[in-house]
Amino acid sequence: MTIPPWFKLPISVKKKPQKVAVIGGGIAGNTLAYHLNRSGVQVSLFEKKEALAKGASGNPAAIFEPKLMRGGTPLGQYLTSSYLYALKFYADLEKETGESIWHHRGGTLNIIADEKDLIRHQSFQDNAELLKDHYSIADPNQASTFAGVSITQSAMWYPKGGCINTASLARALTKHIDIRLDNDISSIEELGQGCNSSCRLYFSDGSASIDFDAVVMANAFAVRKFEQSNFLPVVMNRGQVSTHHRVSNSDDLKCVVSGAGYLTPLIENKHVFGATFERLHSFEEAEDSSLTDDRHEHNLSFLREVLPEFEGKFSLAELKGRTSVRGTTVDRLPLVGPLHNHADYVANYRLLKNGAKHRKWDDASYYHGLYVLAGLGSRGFVTAPLMAQYLGALMTGTALPISDAVLQAVHPARFVIRDLKRGIKTTTVDP
Repeated sequence: MTIPPWFKLPISVKKKPQKVAVIGGGIAGNTLAYHLNRSGVQVSLFEKKEALAKGASGNPAAIFEPKLMRGGTPLGQYLTSSYLYALKFYADLEKETGESIWHHRGGTLNIIADEKDLIRHQSFQDNAELLKDHYSIADPNQASTFAGVSITQSAMWYPKGGCINTASLARALTKHIDIRLDNDISSIEELGQGCNSSCRLYFSDGSASIDFDAVVMANAFAVRKFEQSNFLPVVMNRGQVSTHHRVSNSDDLKCVVSGAGYLTPLIENKHVFGATFERLHSFEEAEDSSLTDDRHEHNLSFLREVLPEFEGKFSLAELKGRTSVRGTTVDRLPLVGPLHNHADYVANYRLLKNGAKHRKWDDASYYHGLYVLAGLGSRGFVTAPLMAQYLGALMTGTALPISDAVLQAVHPARFVIRDLKRGIKTTTVDP
């Protein structure tokens, strides 16, 4: 596949950086720090909060399952290759670190919503990216056997799925990393040009600035707080998960049941279920991490529809939980790669609205030493390992583990190029 000029990678990435700052201690930043460290790069991991994985990556459990997609699409390639890579990556990480990364490995059942959705899934089977030993369609009787409780709808059965212990995974990924907590970075400055360039970090508390060969913004929606990346269309979505202590039939549930929501088997003597999905429009809103009964009720509604025998035994008054905000994009693909200069893109490619053929286009314009790994959304624990490995390989000049189609599909500049082709004003976030 020929990569157009606006998606071509900068030549400067062929020089391996020696000292890299990764901003963000969630699943994106932690996996990238791990990969860079394994490549011999000196990594400093900066986290604003008092501990790692305190944002959306710190929920009590992370559901891990593939998604059956029709073959031949970049989204399908991205999701399937990420899932297969993550399966091996987590197995190898457990052996390497001795950490127990999984809460449960008993498979996951993803409820099929209705007959139309069932027909759609059936049509995928002969043209799916995923090999058939990773999924099957279970009728209600089969689904009930897998789950250990009554299921009245058909479901996708993912036998290698489960739920991840997020705290244990964060420890495993960062065992040998220079971790710097309670560090709020206020701005980033480019120093120099080309192969001799570097980046300087400034801190909100007035601490002395620090220089690095390269900086990666892996801090979810907060990438928009920096001057160089405030145009990136990373959307803020708040989610509340709920927890409830053991009930009389808790031990019957053998696997994660998911769909419009999810319910886990017992984790430390409690069930985790959820989650709400609420679009936010300001950083001030994102600071609100309060729990509300309305959101608990929303989470109970999934159980009421799919697992009523649990919902009937869960008491609203006894529910606890956690609220956090994750960064997503409108096309369900992350932003991964070198950070492009937005103003240069608008200037250099403004005539794309007239067609791309028969023109000589300038090569893509990037900030030297700045990269982004953000917008992983709700599937970050499935997709982060491969996306981090890709970005680490790009930064260190080793072979890239993804196809050109996926490279372009996750490129941070894809939204500005989309808007320029349409001849509309480029926006930071879609309405």
